[in-house]
Amino acid sequence: MPAIATGALLANHTLLGLGVSGDGDTASIGLGQFMHLVRRNIPMIYVIENNGVYGLTKGQFSATADVGSTLKTGIANDLRRSIAAPWR
Repeated sequence: MPAIATGALLANHTLLGLGVSGDGDTASIGLGQFMHLVRRNIPMIYVIENNGVYGLTKGQFSATADVGSTLKTGIANDLRRSIAAPWR
């Protein structure tokens, strides 16, 4: 989402930038895109939906999962968050 939104906003400065992304796409897999979006100071509202899991990979923990949270299989997360989550 950050790459597409950046391209659209640079191509048309009259657009209102509004993006919705998950914690996996923002905090781990897509962290590089998110960092460049911030570095370029793109004028957009960026909403992060933090649920602590990768929903499309059958529920493995994401980088923002809380210590002690459990999966459907009962496995508990014993790893600290890999990034600081300022939205908590």
